[in-house]
Amino acid sequence: MIIESKRDLSELLHECCDDVSLFETAEESKSKDRIVYYPYQSEDVDASDLDYERIDTYQIDFYSVTPLPESYKAFRTKARELGIRPTFYHEFNRQDRIYHTYCAVQVKGYE
Repeated sequence: MIIESKRDLSELLHECCDDVSLFETAEESKSKDRIVYYPYQSEDVDASDLDYERIDTYQIDFYSVTPLPESYKAFRTKARELGIRPTFYHEFNRQDRIYHTYCAVQVKGYE
């Protein structure tokens, strides 16, 4: 399922975590639980006979000092309720001692 707008994605993420940033780098995310998200792919698709719309794919990163943070669990639950079932990846950065979970979701983008 595709999320209807960037605003809807932002609202969904803010429901899951108090610390949400668009485009903030991982370097700034090392010491606390937070969500960082950003678009990394845009695709034009036919919307009707005359119009086009764009589908943007966003990466959503969950950073935490503990594995499987509450922000990830809340997002996963809310996404399931909306019929969105992304694949999640989990890793641990030994050097920084930070857990990182990430996934991708699609969002309708309009020019």
